[in-house]
Amino acid sequence: MFYQIHDNALDERGRIFMPATFRRDVAPEVLAGDFHITPEKDGHLIVRPRFEWEAFIARIKRAQVESRVKTDYLKALNALSQKTQLDRQNRLVLSAQMRKALGVRSDEGRVELAIVGAGDYFEIWRAENFEGEDALLEKASDLRDRIESVIDETYE
Repeated sequence: MFYQIHDNALDERGRIFMPATFRRDVAPEVLAGDFHITPEKDGHLIVRPRFEWEAFIARIKRAQVESRVKTDYLKALNALSQKTQLDRQNRLVLSAQMRKALGVRSDEGRVELAIVGAGDYFEIWRAENFEGEDALLEKASDLRDRIESVIDETYE
């Protein structure tokens, strides 16, 4: 669903335009629904459409770990997350909490971003903190052999 790397910007009001390819490639009902945004420790945000968020939460609830660990993780995850929708101009509006998680100061104006498609979700990075296409290609090349060695070649 969400593909490619897109140059983008956060305006002074915390708004980000949804990349045109996302609007073209993603089902209209997904775009019309909720998006859940969670901060990551390394300073980027993960944006999941509602159905992917619900599947993610269900996987956590099914995880074979101590109940208290799941409860604590879900509490932290939900407390730190933002639920939003696209506005009429196809923009996501980031809360002050999400802007802070990206490292955006309240007195900053326009901030350059990288929007990174990751299939079922996408990531939002400050442009200067994004590792870049070359680093992603290097990582993909390193992981390819590990992944391809366990793919069932009879499955087509």
